[in-house]
Amino acid sequence: AGPASRRSPQEIRWAAACSGGSAGRAIASLDEEPQERRSWLALFSSFDPEAVFATARSWKGGGEIGPRIAAPLSLLRDIAVLSSGEKEDIMNEDLSEGLSGLAARRSADEWTRAYQALLSLSRTPPQLQKPLMLEAFLFEWFGKD
Repeated sequence: AGPASRRSPQEIRWAAACSGGSAGRAIASLDEEPQERRSWLALFSSFDPEAVFATARSWKGGGEIGPRIAAPLSLLRDIAVLSSGEKEDIMNEDLSEGLSGLAARRSADEWTRAYQALLSLSRTPPQLQKPLMLEAFLFEWFGKD
């Protein structure tokens, strides 16, 4: 049995949705995904500057940003969906309670802008200081609450 056979249907749907159509990336993401998503949800839910700095430090060293950004992007996407009143189309169904609480804090437009801001960070050239950009993003969007 492979990695996917030990996973719930929710986990497999999340990995497939975040993989960009790559079965290999989807399967690889399953090992890191549960704790990664919970960590990001905790960071989004209860702003902690030390956690922001630790998360940003984990982005140092280059490498492909796609796997690192999949979890927070999927969460922000779901928060935006929930803040617009939809409940049926979220990818992180197992975290719906925490996501719903966050969705109520801001408007759907604001959450959509947060999603777009994080997505734009993923598209920046590799030579830019992505850890510093991540810190700025997190302080801007979550340091205000």
